[in-house]
Amino acid sequence: MAKGSGVGGVWQEHLELLQYLLYIFNTVFFMVGSIIFAVTLWTRFDENMVDYVTGLGLYHYWSGIYVLLVSSALVMINSFMACCGAYFRSLPILLAVGYR
Repeated sequence: MAKGSGVGGVWQEHLELLQYLLYIFNTVFFMVGSIIFAVTLWTRFDENMVDYVTGLGLYHYWSGIYVLLVSSALVMINSFMACCGAYFRSLPILLAVGYR
């Protein structure tokens, strides 16, 4: 079939732009999530920080670190799934991660 200037041809360019924007933003979110994950791992297992926290008795500090670890891991998983959904144009994956 010939490619005309109908409604489908006009919207195709906009859909590709939205696909690339979704891919770019989710890549940025993945990188930010991985940076936060790496910094919290470094903070948790650094010997100087362990000595500092135990010296002050701030044991609830580790709870905040664990919350950041879990939330950044969830951000990384969600953004990775959204990147895959945007790249492969998979509507079920995009619906699963929350894009409607």
